[in-house]
Amino acid sequence: MKKIITIAIIIASLTLCLTFSGCEISTNEETVVDEPNIGTFILLHHKDLSNGLDQYIFYDPQTMVMYTFCSQYDYAGGLTVMYNADGTPKLYSPETK
Repeated sequence: MKKIITIAIIIASLTLCLTFSGCEISTNEETVVDEPNIGTFILLHHKDLSNGLDQYIFYDPQTMVMYTFCSQYDYAGGLTVMYNADGTPKLYSPETK
């Protein structure tokens, strides 16, 4: 009888350990994408930052203007134009991948 109780306690302990340790979000995963189409934009880069924060970099193939989009857990996000140091919109150049 003691053997069954000991085995049950070990199984319960392992289950709890796996439950609490298996939910960590991986951080700083970076993906470079070879230009897939996302609507009218083309995705250049995706980076998984800490705490479920994702950053995407796109460009518009008609204007070549670059944009960045940040979202957290797919609930909220924001799109903004990327700017050069002089305040002009940053333009995508295929030669400088």
